[in-house]
Amino acid sequence: MRIILIGLCCFCSVQTAMAAERSITWYLDGARIEGRAVPAGRSSRRVEVSLPPEAIPETLRLRPLAGDEIVRVEIGPAPTAGEHDKELTALLRKKAAVEERIRALDAREEIFKAAAKSQSSKAPRRTKTNPEPLAAIRQGTDFAIAQLEDVYRQRRRATGELQMIDDRLSNLGRAVGGRGNVARVRTRAGKGVRYSYLVRGTGWKPFYDFRLEHGTVALTLRAILPPVAAGTKVAVATGRLAEAGSVRAVVVPEDFAPLRRDLFALEREESIDSPQGGVSFAFRNDSAAGLPGGEAACYRNGEYLGRVSFPGLKPGARGELVAGQ
Repeated sequence: MRIILIGLCCFCSVQTAMAAERSITWYLDGARIEGRAVPAGRSSRRVEVSLPPEAIPETLRLRPLAGDEIVRVEIGPAPTAGEHDKELTALLRKKAAVEERIRALDAREEIFKAAAKSQSSKAPRRTKTNPEPLAAIRQGTDFAIAQLEDVYRQRRRATGELQMIDDRLSNLGRAVGGRGNVARVRTRAGKGVRYSYLVRGTGWKPFYDFRLEHGTVALTLRAILPPVAAGTKVAVATGRLAEAGSVRAVVVPEDFAPLRRDLFALEREESIDSPQGGVSFAFRNDSAAGLPGGEAACYRNGEYLGRVSFPGLKPGARGELVAGQ
């Protein structure tokens, strides 16, 4: 999934000949990319629109800017680039070094585990050269445990570093090996075009706040957005790509922005008998719009009760949730 998101970030901004003006509308299962492409130079009458691998080819739409006319459109594979070769080689070497370091740490862990076990199992015997055997055993055990703690710290750092390397390798692999297509457009006056296309794959993710108070549940639907290039205008549509013509898109200023708020009457509210307490409740979606499924946080009289998985709810349907169990 992460590879798809990074690919979208890269392809939201088409090539250098494109103007910075662009927007993206996220759906639950994809996105609609829009923007403006102008020639790189005054004498040029050609522009290029890069299409990511996830783009649906038949959804590409091109419209000439005022006073211009599209003469020809050619769509073909995007050229591969070797600008990442050096970084790929360096990352692969670094990954091998980190993996070797982790194997060495595994060996050190086994050594110090055995040492700690050996020290703790020793029978204290007082001798002239060892008048305080318990202190010596304790010192040896403490040393072995301290070394183990250092091994664990180093392994956490190495594992995190390895994850970052793998993420970057995945991103570069998508950039180098799956560059998608490019639409080469020739216009009559060289003013440029507006473009749009649909992208299938990961979209925005719903997240809810359920706040129970005075016999009601206040529901807030928020949008968790994939990352996009800076300067991109972002909107969210509460539906799927197939419903693009019938669902309204809302411009959102930031990630986790609220999309809608509702207040529903509780049909049932029962406390859960557990050490920390919880609640089981039911309500009916008496609004005209459905609620897509997603993750949620539940509050009761202002107290946070944990996360719940919300399966979604059609208009008029009754939903039941348990939080804090």
